[in-house]
Amino acid sequence: MKKRALSLFLTLALCLGLLPAPALAAGEVVAYGYCGADEDGQNLSWTLTADGTLTISGTGAMKDFFSPPPWGTQR
Repeated sequence: MKKRALSLFLTLALCLGLLPAPALAAGEVVAYGYCGADEDGQNLSWTLTADGTLTISGTGAMKDFFSPPPWGTQR
């Protein structure tokens, strides 16, 4: 009886392992902010998506970053 229960448990565990795991959507925004050079910096905005796409949008000058930019760096 113990072997049958163990066999059933292992079979169920293997079947559950075959189910797809939830994945991040390619377009899911993981970070966002502002990077403009005007007073409040809101003339330009940036978004970083889960697939690594960085989008900068708006008009005007961008702040000159001497330190790492607000969206970070990957090494």
